[in-house]
Amino acid sequence: MAVEEDDKTTAVYRISLTKVNTAAELLVPGEQSEMLDEITDFHYLAFIRNPITKQATYIDAQAMVPTATLISIESAITGNNFPQYELQIMLMSETESEDNSESSNEQELIYSGFVVIIDSDSKKDSTVTGRYNTGADASIPTRLLLSNPIAYEMSKRTGFNVIFSPDVENQTNPTLIALETIMNDDFNPEFEDTEIFSFMDYVRTYAADESDIKQIVLADKSTVNLSHYGQITVPPTISEISVPEYIINTYKPFSTPSFWFFDTFNFANYDDDSEPENGKIPIWCILICFYNAFNTFECVDISEDEDINNYTHLLSTAAFNDRFGILPPNAVVNFINTVSQTCKTIALGEIPSVQMTDNSSIKLEHRDKSCVVKFKDDIKEAQTRIMDCASMFTEHIHQIEYYETTNTTPEWLQFGKLYNMEKDQETGINKNEYLHTPICIINVFKRRQTKDNTMECINKYAMIRLITPPEESE
Repeated sequence: MAVEEDDKTTAVYRISLTKVNTAAELLVPGEQSEMLDEITDFHYLAFIRNPITKQATYIDAQAMVPTATLISIESAITGNNFPQYELQIMLMSETESEDNSESSNEQELIYSGFVVIIDSDSKKDSTVTGRYNTGADASIPTRLLLSNPIAYEMSKRTGFNVIFSPDVENQTNPTLIALETIMNDDFNPEFEDTEIFSFMDYVRTYAADESDIKQIVLADKSTVNLSHYGQITVPPTISEISVPEYIINTYKPFSTPSFWFFDTFNFANYDDDSEPENGKIPIWCILICFYNAFNTFECVDISEDEDINNYTHLLSTAAFNDRFGILPPNAVVNFINTVSQTCKTIALGEIPSVQMTDNSSIKLEHRDKSCVVKFKDDIKEAQTRIMDCASMFTEHIHQIEYYETTNTTPEWLQFGKLYNMEKDQETGINKNEYLHTPICIINVFKRRQTKDNTMECINKYAMIRLITPPEESE
């Protein structure tokens, strides 16, 4: 269905980066606090949220940076003292007076957070004096890489070196399961009132207010690995931000692939208990498992929003395969149990058959391939992981689809939700089939063709297209 240009509605934004003077800078005797020009002239700014390959979100931006500001940024980066800035995003809206005689622009703060600039790439030979020759100070086109200060600090630091132990003396938690060492919330199906110190308890020590950092598990509760451990050890050689990844890869908290994710730039809350306050958006620590999403994820109807429904386009599709080897090792392969190194051989599933030219089939005498699985828990849990992972590839996920939504807002698309993206090819009418859930989201703020530094939002994202459940396909 074609959309008339007059019907096009676009949310308009302004973005600014302002230098934050740290306590050390403010306490230097005899020196004034550093006053640098804001960065407001952006070409684009992209929030990259990819839980499968990254432990935290980051920002890729390109902007016209005032010369003095750029010199300060580059000097700080060279000295390994990465500068901290405040990032603000304002939603612009036009209001008219009661008699419609005049209109004015109102600004609503929709995002405010602190970032560190960890890299810059400037084109000093492209210096211009004001983008529009207004007599402004010289600015230089620069590409910036921004990160959340907490996430960046955790990515640099090692030495977490924690041995998680059960509370045997008080019998509160006589044993451990892997999930509660990452997040000890009421999702835990066995110890709802667990008091074991978790990785999330440690993350909260970075925040001034505990409510600034929240946690959520987006997974099927029945797939939790309930193997009991006397202790779970995290070596001191890995970075702090990689601790959940290490526990997931080693101890398998779920029977299918799962991913821990530090969503530092989300634009909405993942819980239903509170609305995000403008300028006070919390950091979310998320544990995602896409298995059995039909019974776990919340459904979101995009047909109720005309802008999302009309300006969403399918860009391409790709077969669901794991050519980089991320999923099967994460779901199946474990380290050898140091106590018992006995090798057990178990056949899973039927011996395959070969289809002949006359359409008959002959069952093979033996298996062509075998898989040696080393596991840290027990054979029953390892077997469950193999079967669940195989069924996820063949019975749950159809393919990966890449979408783009223009003229939109950044908060509507979130992880752990199902969306009805399917449209009838002939009529373009939404089929209201909730088959899609995002695995990667990039919120791109792109400069409009205007002279007032305003931006528009484009969401680019990869979706898993699930296979329709049998009861719905009949």
